[in-house]
Amino acid sequence: MAREGCFDDLDCAFSWHPGDCFAPMGVSSLANISVFFSFVGRTSHAAASPQLGRSALDAAELLNIGVQFLREHVSPEARIHYAFHDVGGTAPNVVQDRAKL
Repeated sequence: MAREGCFDDLDCAFSWHPGDCFAPMGVSSLANISVFFSFVGRTSHAAASPQLGRSALDAAELLNIGVQFLREHVSPEARIHYAFHDVGGTAPNVVQDRAKL
């Protein structure tokens, strides 16, 4: 909204973030942004023809590795957490065609 100029004519703006205590605070709030990343690949049999697949799970894991390296470049107050929502299945002999975290 700020980028679109919604606050250009304001001297002050009040905001609200839900929580267990409703009181004025002068601190920032952690964990208030949620982002989902979806990866799409191409499934194949991991033993018979792995070269035909494109693993979405590998791409999701590479994102996680990048996040680990990012941690040393953000402020000490920043928090980054993630969870897999879809790992593309449970069969170990399949190149997963989807992954979401």
